[in-house]
Amino acid sequence: MKRAIIITILVLALLLLSTPLAVESTNILGGYSG
Repeated sequence: MKRAIIITILVLALLLLSTPLAVESTNILGGYSG
């Protein structure tokens, strides 16, 4: 059970870290500000 909890935390952390990067990359590609 501990392994599942650790995996869940890692996945959530990756999502939180990757979301801003994806937003910034799409803004740069789309030419939008903010």
